Amino acid sequence: MGRRLAPVALLALSLAFVPSAQPAFGGHVLGPQRVLVALVTWGPQPFTREDVRNIVFDETDAFYRSTSYGKVSLTGTVTPWLHAFDGMVSCNLANINASASAAARAAGFDPAKYDRVVYVHPEANCPWQGVTLAGTVFLNGAVTTYLVAHELGHSFGLGHANLTDCKRHGCGALEYGDPYDTMGVGASDRLSAVRWGVAGNIVIAWILTIPASALVAGVAYVVISPFL
Repeated sequence: MGRRLAPVALLALSLAFVPSAQPAFGGHVLGPQRVLVALVTWGPQPFTREDVRNIVFDETDAFYRSTSYGKVSLTGTVTPWLHAFDGMVSCNLANINASASAAARAAGFDPAKYDRVVYVHPEANCPWQGVTLAGTVFLNGAVTTYLVAHELGHSFGLGHANLTDCKRHGCGALEYGDPYDTMGVGASDRLSAVRWGVAGNIVIAWILTIPASALVAGVAYVVISPFL
């Protein structure tokens, strides 16, 4: 009897060491994500509304649909250029958020009704092109498919994709170093790249397949062992 239960005990032990899946800090991201893209300015209007709409809701949406196998998509609105600041922004995110959200609401666009908000303002000599705080993205004078996909990835709870660089005397991590991942330096339009959705599925397959194989083997052993 003890021999027959051994495979089951081993299976239970193996499952105890399988890490449970943890949702991103914002929860599971599935289905259409409603995104408000607010073009906010003190005067300059470096992008057309249609160009921004195409980058976010055509190109970046296509990227997320592809990497999620159709489980995540982007829908929403791009505002016209809204006068939100009296002069060039100071790169203070709290101030940008307060002024930009007020301008959006005054124009009839309520950020609270969207899952994600992207504020785009003209170049303001800030030390970043894009930065994300929880579900709010700030873009400083730049709107590209890679940048939008990368920053929205942060809003989904993803960190940077690093690269482990090993030299003769040791290894070190290079932030943004993964050339095949949009959360690193990989381009979102590189169709042959290994993207974060694919890599995540590979890990999930390992986690599920190994215990499942052990379960099948254990059940088979218990069933046929009386005839051995």
